Parts: sequence; C-alpha cells; structure tokens
Amino acid sequence: MRRFLIFAVMALGVLATHAIPFEEARREALFLTDKMAYELNVNEAQYEALCEINLDYLMSLSSSRDVKGTHLNRRNYDINCVLTPMQYSKFYKADYFYTPAKWDAGVVLKVYTRYPDRSKMYRKTPYSYSVYRGSHSWANNGNKSWYKGKDFKSDKAVRSFGNRTLFPKSGSHATPKGHGTRSGHTTGIGQGVSVGSGVTIGNGAKPAKSNGIGNGVTIGNGAGTGSGTGIRQGVVTVKGNKKK
Repeated sequence: MRRFLIFAVMALGVLATHAIPFEEARREALFLTDKMAYELNVNEAQYEALCEINLDYLMSLSSSRDVKGTHLNRRNYDINCVLTPMQYSKFYKADYFYTPAKWDAGVVLKVYTRYPDRSKMYRKTPYSYSVYRGSHSWANNGNKSWYKGKDFKSDKAVRSFGNRTLFPKSGSHATPKGHGTRSGHTTGIGQGVSVGSGVTIGNGAKPAKSNGIGNGVTIGNGAGTGSGTGIRQGVVTVKGNKKK
C-alpha cells in the first residue's frame, strides 16, 4: 500500500510539470493559426480570434489528459462560433487542425507534419499576438464562451481585441523571432452568418451535414496548468479523416 501511494504521488508530480511556457505557447499558436487562416481563408476578425483561442488551448495543456476532452471541446466550440459552417467543415476534416496536439513526453503539434518549414508564414502577425493574455478564455469568463453570439464573419465584424482595456500593453506588432519571410497571401472578408444560441458541442464539436454542428454534450470544467517543458516538433501520420 505504501509503495502504491508513493508511486501515485510521483505520477501526479510528473503530470503537473509539463505546462507550456507562455512565449513558446504563443509562437506555436501563431504558427498553427497562420496555417488555419491560409487553408480556411478567414477574414481578419476571425484570424485575431483564432489566434486567441489556440493560445488559450495550448496554455491549458499540462498533461496527456488535457490534450483532448474538456479543453479540446471548449476550443472547438469557440472556433465553431468564429467560423462559417463551410469553414468549420474544412476545419473538422483536417485532423492537424481539429485535434492539433498529441502527447509524447510533452505537447507535439500535428501541423508540422503538413507544414515542416517553420519559417513559412502566410499572414501578417495579428495584433492579438502582442496583447492577448487570456482575457477571453473560459476560465476568465465564468466557464462560458466569450465568442458565442459575436459577429466575426460579416463585413461589419469587430475584431476580438476591440475592448483594449482587457489587455496589458506588451511588445510591438512585429514579426516574432524564429519566423521568416512571409509569402504575402491575403484574404477577403467573408459573408455574414449569425451565431445562434443554446448550442452545445460534444466530442470536440463534430459537425453535422446540415449546419456544421454535431450532437452536443455539456462541456465541463478544465484542469489548471503547471510549469515545465514546452512544445516539441512532432511527426505523426494522418490517414484520411481519422481523429486521434
């Protein structure tokens, strides 16, 4: 019994020491969001919001149990509020976007399998990269989605950092170190699609054929984060639309 308790305490200690440092998390969130913006053809308001959402997700990961479940469900619910049904359908079909991380002694992003060149960027660095510090996360909004009911899709969409009093002043709007020359791709503004109310998302927000939203289950509370190792570049094999 004593040995079992010692082993359990040691296991808990290991699980609590793998949180991602903030600077590394936002660099990885930027790279992931840039590739999402390129493939999904999002507008600027959507781009800003996606960068925030991906950062919140990566900052919530501190063990293998966090990669999927509550944290992934919340991320994909928020993304569903930001994207159009057509964009969300494309997002769902790309496993490296829909379930972007796996655990292998730390967080490994799947997007590097498709985009191995870290210097290749398609969009300008979003403003939220410099100023966002988690104020729109579920944890800071009463375990509710800050993005639900807001317009990110029309030509009148308001960028999610519109209320700048939410953010501390930090850094400049410059390209972060480690990223190279951008290709200069641009995107237009999407058509307006309103976000409904009372929608629940289950199992990572699987879309249905009708409107991009699957059958829902309640999204629970997430775990906290610790400190320790960060994200490594990973190589995984993705077959078809299989979710891992």
